[in-house]
Amino acid sequence: MSCPQQIAEQSSSSRIYGRNDLKDGFLTKIQVPTEPVLDRIGKIYRRVNIDNKELLLPIPNGFCFGLLDPAANIVANGFIMAPAMGEITGGERHQALFGSSSLDRNEAQSDWNKMTQNEICFLENLLFGYRLDGIKIGNRTKPQSDGEMEQRSLDGLVAFLTYLFPYLPEAEATAYLDAANADPLVADHLIVIRRGLRDFCLYNNTVAVETALRCAAAAAARHPVNDPEQFVLGWRQLSTDLNGLDSQLSSATPNYRHIDRLMRDSGTSTAPPALDLKTPWELARARLAQLCPPGSGKELPPARAAMKRLLLATIHGFYLKALGTIPTNELCARYHRSIVMGGYCYGPLDPVSNIVVNSVWFDLTLPGGNNKHGKLEMISTKCLWRLVARSLYGLVSFLCTRYPCLTPDLALQRLLMSGADLRAADPYLLMGGPPHSNTGSNNNNVVNASVIPSTSVAEAYAAAATAAFHPCPLAQQEFLGSSNVRDKLLELAELRPIKTRECLVS
Repeated sequence: MSCPQQIAEQSSSSRIYGRNDLKDGFLTKIQVPTEPVLDRIGKIYRRVNIDNKELLLPIPNGFCFGLLDPAANIVANGFIMAPAMGEITGGERHQALFGSSSLDRNEAQSDWNKMTQNEICFLENLLFGYRLDGIKIGNRTKPQSDGEMEQRSLDGLVAFLTYLFPYLPEAEATAYLDAANADPLVADHLIVIRRGLRDFCLYNNTVAVETALRCAAAAAARHPVNDPEQFVLGWRQLSTDLNGLDSQLSSATPNYRHIDRLMRDSGTSTAPPALDLKTPWELARARLAQLCPPGSGKELPPARAAMKRLLLATIHGFYLKALGTIPTNELCARYHRSIVMGGYCYGPLDPVSNIVVNSVWFDLTLPGGNNKHGKLEMISTKCLWRLVARSLYGLVSFLCTRYPCLTPDLALQRLLMSGADLRAADPYLLMGGPPHSNTGSNNNNVVNASVIPSTSVAEAYAAAATAAFHPCPLAQQEFLGSSNVRDKLLELAELRPIKTRECLVS
């Protein structure tokens, strides 16, 4: 431990971060009240316009999660799940929809005949077996109890978000929904912004979104008619014209026949249409811009815990690939110690190649003790995760030393955006020393003030090695900070992927 301490004392500009500096409280349970979100969802249900009349009706399958705004989702979902409600007699339909005391029978029957079958099923679904004045018809199920639909919708919304975004606790998902006015895709945008996922595009994750919709439908299902597959298929059919559907359902007089046409036209095709996600993502972006201030002025949950664990999972994947790159016999008999002691993922190459290069270099530079341990059959999970964490601390310390304006959280953001690859996280990495002008691309920068590095690459590597508890940070600083070594490694990487035997020959 004396060697790392000596390095830290010699370099006054080094910023070294470890476990105690990057605590996140991920396992600490936080309490977020659900009442504000439930109240907002209840207001949305009361605002939904049924048959151009301001009515409060029980809607057993009209949940507010989906690909549009919550109010439009309620109407669309009621239509999607309508056929599952089954059939009732014509007289019950007539009496439920019109009521003998409010409309002339002939006029009511004429209006009924003008409706399509889907419209009829949709309105039956909304009524759930009740007349507008609340008189029960036959043996139909009772309407939802007060607050039950709101809670079921909230359960579905939370399931939708927690599936799409790893390491998102339910309490944090509820907080994002509160800030987004219970709008699922606006909440997605808030999470993306909060976590710094600038390259995240919902429409590039069709399979994940479809699964998230199934999870939402399953989480909200407290009635046998809820079918997640039917739910996803319905949104596939509607996604063929979500712009038109959004306009129709957002108007003062919603046109239900537009939904009927979309589902009927899509249903005639041999294969169900693909889920269009670009349109709803852009519509949600527009709704986010209308929030004033963004997030409704609510304090959003901290993002450090999620960013840290996403990075740890990414780096863990690098190590699994690196272990698969090294020949098994050499890994078990020789390189297991060098990987655990000094095989970190920072360096001038891609992270997997850096692990291999740093491990081989450590074996050649500090070979003592290899034969004492003999041949090992495995590296324990705990040991590997400790190595992963030390690599992360090294990466954060590298960036914060190079760019003093970066906080540890901004460094985590930058690493997350760059896939834990220093070549993308530090656009000046391969230039050697600090540049003298504000030139070059800053697309990967988190803050404008951190564009220009203030320390050399070699000094940043010393901070990284210190944070990672490298046994000899001075030696690694000299190795990785050498321009000759860097140029040779880059030349080798251009020819073919880095392999263990090639590193030994070089």
